Amino acid sequence: MMTKKNITELITDRCAELGLDNREFLQRLGYANVSKAQRRLDSLYCGDLISSRGVLEKLPVALNLPTEVIEEAVEVFKRELVAEEEQRKRATFKPKAYIITSPDRPRSITICAITNCGRYREILLDGLTETDYLPYVIKEANNEERLKKLFDFFGETVGFRINYTYDLSKTYDMKGNLISTHERTQEQGIAIIQLR
Repeated sequence: MMTKKNITELITDRCAELGLDNREFLQRLGYANVSKAQRRLDSLYCGDLISSRGVLEKLPVALNLPTEVIEEAVEVFKRELVAEEEQRKRATFKPKAYIITSPDRPRSITICAITNCGRYREILLDGLTETDYLPYVIKEANNEERLKKLFDFFGETVGFRINYTYDLSKTYDMKGNLISTHERTQEQGIAIIQLR
């Protein structure tokens, strides 16, 4: 069985089959501005399937292929992107702990993002051995100053989660009693503010 191509391989191979150079291909996409078409295509090649939507919609005509073939190649590409992201996360994993609050998200997401309030939930475990994680996190999670900051932004603290390895995390109550075990690291959400 032939390996299915991702969208970038499909574009490259199909352009070669049709004898299209880059400029001819970009013109077949129907953009009046070839530079803009190139930027959109570059976005697609970098994995940005949002800003390259227009290119994706025009590919069946530009490459003279059925829509299903394009959609299948996009799905292969998405799976590859997910696998690459998974590999990157595994390679850069560092043990951490997160304090769990109720509610789990801040009262004001905007103010939290501006002030980086999530830092009060995160407990870094650098330089510690795995056997030291739990006692250290219990101490840090019950630090009065941290609890006050957390309460101001999130509300009541109900427990914490320790990500021991990429494939193992455990959730505890505030006293360190095990509540649950997870077969994957549990990550804290992030908020990003972009000013234009």
